[in-house]
Amino acid sequence: MIEVSKSPFGNALWTLLRQIALVFGGWAIGRGYLAHDTAIALGTVGTVAFPIIYGQVKGWIGHNTLIELANSVPDTIAKVK
Repeated sequence: MIEVSKSPFGNALWTLLRQIALVFGGWAIGRGYLAHDTAIALGTVGTVAFPIIYGQVKGWIGHNTLIELANSVPDTIAKVK
């Protein structure tokens, strides 16, 4: 039997912590460790922000799809807890 949690909070929290580390790294680069050029700082923010936003949206959509699938089969196969 497959058990699916209704709340993605636990996984989302660990993912958020990883992504905060990426943001902190981008911030440190933007503070001048690489260069003081504005274009480099903006490029760094863009390359950090896009994967974070994309990952959060895809994870949320995927989890909702999994819940729908688990609800559509008998409880002996998959159960949403």
